[in-house]
Amino acid sequence: MNLSEEEIRVLNYERFHYPCLKIQKKLHSVYLKVACGYSNTEISRILDIHFNSVARYIKMDNFEVKELLTGLSAVNHHAAGMDVGSREMRVTYTNPEQFGDT
Repeated sequence: MNLSEEEIRVLNYERFHYPCLKIQKKLHSVYLKVACGYSNTEISRILDIHFNSVARYIKMDNFEVKELLTGLSAVNHHAAGMDVGSREMRVTYTNPEQFGDT
């Protein structure tokens, strides 16, 4: 799997910040394989997932990985508040009086 330095940088960020935890594990697996050169067994121990899952994530071709990264290549898109399409998260503020915490 060949990823550019920019894609590896985005992987590094998104493996902790992507809103879906399942996708985070996939991204983390790919990152550990590509950037750190860990074996599938080592990755499965680090992430506490089955080694067959790691193998399946690693077998994703470049197109699938790049598709995961689509829309994520903007630098600091979370911090800048840029619209990230389907990944936009909505924050709901609650009134503390609802819970008696005034």
